[in-house]
Amino acid sequence: MTFLRKKRVRGAVYLYVVSNRREGARIRQTSTYVGKEDELPSILQNTSIARMLTENDLENVLYQTPISFWNLMEQMQLQTIFSKHFPAKDWGVDAAVAASVMVLNYATDRQSKCRLSDWYGQTYLPYLLKIPASKMNKDLLCRTMDCFTEENIGEIHAEIFKIANEKYQFSDKMILYDTTAMTFEGKECELAERGYNPEHAYKLQVNVALATTEEKFPVMHKVFEGGTKDVSTLEKVMPLLEKTGNLEKTVFIVDRGITSKANIDLVKSKKAEFIFGQPKNQNITSKISALKETDFNKINDDASFHEAKYGDDRLLIYWSKKLQEENLEFRKKRLKKITDKLSKLAKTSNKYASKKMQLYEKIGKICGTYRKFYEINYEQTLTFKLKEDKIKMANNTDGRYAILTNTNLAPAEVLKRYRDRNFVEMSFKDLKLFINIGPPRHWKNSRVLAHVFLAIIAFGVRSVIELKLRRAGLQITSEEALNQLNKVRALVCRDKILKLTGETDEIRKIAAVIGK
Repeated sequence: MTFLRKKRVRGAVYLYVVSNRREGARIRQTSTYVGKEDELPSILQNTSIARMLTENDLENVLYQTPISFWNLMEQMQLQTIFSKHFPAKDWGVDAAVAASVMVLNYATDRQSKCRLSDWYGQTYLPYLLKIPASKMNKDLLCRTMDCFTEENIGEIHAEIFKIANEKYQFSDKMILYDTTAMTFEGKECELAERGYNPEHAYKLQVNVALATTEEKFPVMHKVFEGGTKDVSTLEKVMPLLEKTGNLEKTVFIVDRGITSKANIDLVKSKKAEFIFGQPKNQNITSKISALKETDFNKINDDASFHEAKYGDDRLLIYWSKKLQEENLEFRKKRLKKITDKLSKLAKTSNKYASKKMQLYEKIGKICGTYRKFYEINYEQTLTFKLKEDKIKMANNTDGRYAILTNTNLAPAEVLKRYRDRNFVEMSFKDLKLFINIGPPRHWKNSRVLAHVFLAIIAFGVRSVIELKLRRAGLQITSEEALNQLNKVRALVCRDKILKLTGETDEIRKIAAVIGK
């Protein structure tokens, strides 16, 4: 039985074709959107379309998003590159196609391997690729992930970057580098270890190092064991970076967590320039706190700087009064909130006598980066106190931070470029929020590595989209573009598109820019 159903939303009436069919002892109902009520006469004018409206195989699928993203991925030759590095396997579906579908899914609507087939079937991809949703199943996707190894991932990533760089002409003036921790749900992965992370979460994790261009396109990445310190990663990824271009033309911009004398010497040995944030160790902190307001030179209404020699390099100390006030107020509120939570936890801490690990995880979650301001002990009960000397030192250096550089750039330009390192931090944020890089539930090393890699390449696809939009004068993000493209759906019956819904001039312009 098939009939039309009307649904009124904000004064407009929308039409759906509803079909009932029996599956064993159950009745299954499907509902397909066909358009607004006032469009019905034009739809029914075509007798073949009118006949198709009574068929049970009518589908309303996501159209513009998979079409635009897939076309862009073909420009980047992802499927071709995957094919070159994958073993020849007859699984009914080419592993390179399956890997490309996963990249598209990571970039647009991240789903688990169990649910990806359902997502795939609700898009236009089965018609575009001539592969039914039943074949894009969990077994195929997991076997595809097993095609990845640490060696071929490095080769594939390098080739993807090379082709994308030739096609889109990324800037080679800067390499932005940072690391992040990715926590795990399971306990079986060999790469997962307990280690430092900014949230002080006492969980199993791996560390991901990522270098990007100024346009946020991933130059290279590497996954390290969870116990690997950030500062030790740069030496291990340098050989990979050298394969991507001429480092002598590059300015390395890294956060203070990666700064060390060894890393500075390493960058200098490559005849490259650098802008390194300086950790607030005792030496730097004493220099910062000793400076008076008159020692600073004004950059703008908020920022000022003090410059000094530091060996053969320049040490620039910046001061933001606005940041100083914000940090002071925020720390005061944050410490009060954490202290209240720890006090509450201390009252029930005796029940964790046989579950100390769980208690430490809870403390880490409560304190986060503010763990350094507390002295915490646990024997039979939890006790803690504030480290007043640490708080006083933080108050004295609020709003002030140091940057070491061997460039000849003006202090204002050094500051601007150092702030650009936030691209990498935003890259990790995008990976974790938009592409949902973690936490992974895989336990095989190959699948963990593939999981991270596919998410990073998907992020690269989004970065290219954002770059294209910006170069075309459209000041919108890839996320905003995705939200627009998601509005366009196709009414399909027997492989034939009956109608596209949701199209606007703005969406057509976005799709045209991406397709160029």
